[in-house]
Amino acid sequence: MVGAIQELKAPQQLAQREPSLDAAVQQAPEVTNSSDIQPINPLESLHETVAEPSFDQKRKAFTNKYGPMAYLLSSVNHVAAASLLLGGANKDSPWVKGATWFTKAVNSLIYGDLSIDAWKGKNTFDFISKILEPFLNCFSQLSNYHLLRGLGSAMTQLHIVNLPHIDKNKNHWENFIENLQQTKKFFVEAWTSSILGPKRKLFKFAKDEGHTLAAVSHVQAAAGIIGLINGSRRNIIDKFVGTVRNIAGIFVDFELLWRKDKDEKLTGLYYIAHAVFDTLKRFLPEHQADILDNMIMPLYNGAMYHFGKITRKQSDGTYVSSVDNNKAEKTDTELKEVGVDV
Repeated sequence: MVGAIQELKAPQQLAQREPSLDAAVQQAPEVTNSSDIQPINPLESLHETVAEPSFDQKRKAFTNKYGPMAYLLSSVNHVAAASLLLGGANKDSPWVKGATWFTKAVNSLIYGDLSIDAWKGKNTFDFISKILEPFLNCFSQLSNYHLLRGLGSAMTQLHIVNLPHIDKNKNHWENFIENLQQTKKFFVEAWTSSILGPKRKLFKFAKDEGHTLAAVSHVQAAAGIIGLINGSRRNIIDKFVGTVRNIAGIFVDFELLWRKDKDEKLTGLYYIAHAVFDTLKRFLPEHQADILDNMIMPLYNGAMYHFGKITRKQSDGTYVSSVDNNKAEKTDTELKEVGVDV
């Protein structure tokens, strides 16, 4: 009996569902033409999910790819120029002068690119050091190129010394003022403290808080300014300030040899080798000095390339300060998080 009743209810329930099905069919959009059906392009879907590289990413990729090529070509040009000078060519010949101008152009472009990173990172002292490159190139010759760059190197080193003491959350002007205050503090402490004794600020090696690097930077900056005033004259002033600048540079670069970072090691190695020959050439006859100047430029280009990579790390926030010895090195995981290959 129950089964019979259920059989009678089943058609009624089906009839109750039919109006809802009819309504759904009526609400469905009518397709009158097969052209109304748009196929899905999987490539378009993929393009929407993959973000377009930003301008900064393209800029850095371009520099990372073509920077080494440019430095290599510059080095080849200088070796060729040295060969021409050995063969009796004049230093004013197009190829010899062209090699120097090409090197200036390469460094101006690469360090101009690095200045963008320094500005975005609100590192004003580092920014100034980078934009000094194209400015000083307007006044430098190959014979005093390294000497005049002492001013830019000093600004970079002061930036490194100040970096652990600077508030990264401040704007550009506040960052600049704070850098000036820290530079003044280091200057007073470095040059008024005793050289010997337990309270000394200089030459404390592993316990050095940055005063030695700051003092060396002051010497390099002074040498660079004097060299800029002296111009391209190869006189006793050039010999003296050039030698002082190189000795100060070797003092800084020697410390880089003990760093774990590969770029710091190579920067120190190349700069030291170049500084030795740059000092030697100042006491040679002019023609021989010009030959040696061109021969050692591959060393200088190598140093400039790796030094630029160090400052890129500073702007990206992956650099471990060389004067903050209590700070632990960043782990591989931390570096990978910010997009650095380890």
